[in-house]
Amino acid sequence: MTRMGADELNFHPRHPRYLRSVVLRLPWLARPSARWGDTDTIPSMNELAEAQLRKDLILASAFFHAARHDPPRANSSRVLRHALIAAGLWHEQLSDAFHGNEVDFPVVAQWYSSLIELTREHSSRRLLDGFGNLALPAGARFTGCCLTPAGQTAAERILADHPDWRSRLNSDEIL
Repeated sequence: MTRMGADELNFHPRHPRYLRSVVLRLPWLARPSARWGDTDTIPSMNELAEAQLRKDLILASAFFHAARHDPPRANSSRVLRHALIAAGLWHEQLSDAFHGNEVDFPVVAQWYSSLIELTREHSSRRLLDGFGNLALPAGARFTGCCLTPAGQTAAERILADHPDWRSRLNSDEIL
């Protein structure tokens, strides 16, 4: 086994580059059945950052929908549409994606899967509760979501960290 360099010691053991370096140095980890065995399955830093951005915008969007509705529950397609508009990715052709055919629209499918991931966290860490058939999943138009108390706190923190998002997300034209 080779000795780790000083720059590798700074990586957290769950950091993708750290995992990639371990897999490359320990060939017995690189078996097809291992989840992290194939270095192609390790997400890049850009992919991780994009996934976090998607989740943050979804939480912030759900925050504004909760403030306007009683009970504080929102249709998933409205939350996704709102988040996509705030991200600058929306165009009217995407409106067809919310009827159950997200597969034909990869951008919407990616954002919808991020919303579903937020609802599937362990109950103590869950930031978003989901309603409807999110197991299959049904089309975003037929499902709903709302922030948990932890999600409310996280959304407030996200909006404090990104003050420019508040004006983009609080616009009446997209709510």
